[in-house]
Amino acid sequence: MRLHADSQNARIEVIDQGVGIPEEVLPKIFEPFERGQMEGMPAGLGLGLYISRQLAEAHGGTLTVRSKPNEGATFIFMLPRAEEMSTLGSGRNVDIYNENVHIPS
Repeated sequence: MRLHADSQNARIEVIDQGVGIPEEVLPKIFEPFERGQMEGMPAGLGLGLYISRQLAEAHGGTLTVRSKPNEGATFIFMLPRAEEMSTLGSGRNVDIYNENVHIPS
């Protein structure tokens, strides 16, 4: 997981080292009731990514994915920063597993 914030946007990247998402499936994964049908993977209702993208867009942001087979996937959640918070961004990437991250309220 990586966090990056600058004066205009906050971006969270969730990265896995899994099997990746097949290219032909990528355009559909944010559609309602679309589920991955990969062997050995748990099944769900197919609403999680759809709802997540809807929430991101409702707040003026985006949720996207990059993936290659056998190289894992990266989900990128980006939101615009509120003006009163815009001076708090350091403009650097943060690896939250190796640093304590505190976002003032």
